[in-house]
This record gives sequence, C-alpha cells and structure tokens, in this order.
Amino acid sequence: MSKQKDNKETESKPELYTVLCAGREYKTKFKEGDRVEKGSYIKVMIIEGVDDFLTSALKELHWLVVDEDYMLGKNKSTHAEPVSDNEIETCT
Repeated sequence: MSKQKDNKETESKPELYTVLCAGREYKTKFKEGDRVEKGSYIKVMIIEGVDDFLTSALKELHWLVVDEDYMLGKNKSTHAEPVSDNEIETCT
C-alpha cells in the first residue's frame, strides 16, 4: 500500500527544470520544445527558449514562444508574444 502512495505522490509532482539566465537560476516545469497554452490565447504555442531581456529586467522567467500552426506551415506569421512562466500551462 505504501508503494501506491509513493507512486501517486510522484505522479502529482511535476519534474522541475533549472534555467540559468543572467546569473540567476529559475525552477520551472517547462523546457524548450514543450507545447503550452495560455488562457487568453486560443492557439497552442511551442517554447523556443528563454527571453533573456524580459527575464533579466523583470527577474521573472519569460519564454519566447511561437504558434504551433506557424511551425507546421499552416500560417505565414506568428502572433505569439513572450509569456511568463506562471501564465502558461502544459498543453494536453
């Protein structure tokens, strides 16, 4: 029975990654290439990397993202803007 409890705790805790930007470490559940969603944005986005400028200036992790449709060649432009780590969720 204790193994089941351990498995449930492990499943509910997302793996955290460390991102280094401007000499600071940030813990996050996202990494480059992840598909994410933002509540007010209707399209799926793909994380391209860290937005060094916003992260350094605001001392909060921000990501550069691109529309998945743009990456797949379905759209000719992307309208995705940098997003902070706490305003996105993993796409299911």
